[in-house]
Amino acid sequence: MPEERSNQPKKIAYVILANVGYLPFNTMFVRGLEENGVRVNVIAEETKGVQKYWKSIRALWCVRKECDAYCVGYLSHRLVPGAYIVARLAGKRLYFNA
Repeated sequence: MPEERSNQPKKIAYVILANVGYLPFNTMFVRGLEENGVRVNVIAEETKGVQKYWKSIRALWCVRKECDAYCVGYLSHRLVPGAYIVARLAGKRLYFNA
């Protein structure tokens, strides 16, 4: 059993611009986090057009008190600039699943 680190996030908001099951890589990543004791709040936005970006960023802002860090999912790289701003304002770490 791996040792627990004090700086390891306990709850992550995982944001993606599609259903998390759409790409197996995202599903494996979320499952791996959960198996290692990290609670994952998946924010999946499937709206068409530019609205999906605003809704995703707004959802990150709304869960800022409930999570320790943010993670932008695979193939959602266009969210990174907005998620970076939200993470800085909220004082959270931002991870990018490239």
